[in-house]
Amino acid sequence: MTSKDHNATDSLRQLTLWAAGRVHFGLWEISDSAPHCFGGIGLMIEHSPAILHAGIALTDQFNSVDIVADDYWRPRIQSIIDRQLQSTDKLSLSFIRVLESPVAHRGLGSGTQMACAVATLLLLEPHVLSRLPRSRNEPNVPIWNLLRKISNLTQDCAGADCMPAIAKIGQRGNRSNIGLHGFLEGGFIIDHGMRLGSMSEDSPPRTTSRLAFPQWPVIVIHDDSAQGDSGQSEKEMFDRCSYTPNPHREEMMGLVETELVPSIANVDWARFDLAIGEYGRLAGKIFAPAQGGVYRTDRIAHTIETVKQLGISGATQSSWGPTVVAIAKDIEQADWCQKRLQERLPHLKVEVVHAANRSAQAWVL
Repeated sequence: MTSKDHNATDSLRQLTLWAAGRVHFGLWEISDSAPHCFGGIGLMIEHSPAILHAGIALTDQFNSVDIVADDYWRPRIQSIIDRQLQSTDKLSLSFIRVLESPVAHRGLGSGTQMACAVATLLLLEPHVLSRLPRSRNEPNVPIWNLLRKISNLTQDCAGADCMPAIAKIGQRGNRSNIGLHGFLEGGFIIDHGMRLGSMSEDSPPRTTSRLAFPQWPVIVIHDDSAQGDSGQSEKEMFDRCSYTPNPHREEMMGLVETELVPSIANVDWARFDLAIGEYGRLAGKIFAPAQGGVYRTDRIAHTIETVKQLGISGATQSSWGPTVVAIAKDIEQADWCQKRLQERLPHLKVEVVHAANRSAQAWVL
């Protein structure tokens, strides 16, 4: 069946897939000679989502997929589909329409969101569509619960078990696995990293863990006039700064284990706020030789200092920026800070959102 016939079949079922944005608080190691390389922490948030509308055939199969997307995302989606067609010449996926796309290179994981969403649509078993709700407001079915084809025939896979298959198709997780695990389960994600120099087929699998995040509001501060590093520029930054192990790695891992995890578990905002601010400062030091300071730009540093003046110590950049995030104690503090920040930094956009504590979501139409 050709792409012209995609919408003609009576057996076609349509669904919507929603994937959350990702905050990355930084890596604790980037040297491939050191243990826990590319380990770090991140948080999924109800912001900058990727929303896809797709058609899945119950009986028919296709050798191409109709894609409706802008000029940035269309070739990226097509490359993922082409990769899957190299291993199978027929797909149940008929079409993809991008209803809402996250802005790329803002430090919020747009590439991983989109790649994971497309990979999931390619891996989706048609018969599981009957398990999906009819709207996002109905009880959610975990997205990994729809991917039984990569588990065994009698048992659903857990979220982390699905990561290798999605990573392979979407070509993600070459460094951090935070976005991958966050897509599958949401919440606060800890990636424990790996030791690249001693990797072999017998090496233990890379591990990540997940915690439900408290209902602390997340203040997201955008600079629409700038964008973070990616591609060759990002590679050069890593190459320049990875010659020696991070001298602060153990301190950063200790902050995660002894401060951040307990503060999340005990809903202790003050403890979390201090620890995440210190973690972000140490994470930025890794790239200081290439970027000239702890943060990627002077504007990011000024934004973070402004947030700290308002009483939140934990403001930090997400990934390469330019987005800055801060976790507030409650909605009153968040709203107050939002107003003060918008007054002091009128060139920036300030929004208040919450953590996404569940997986990407899908529902049938």
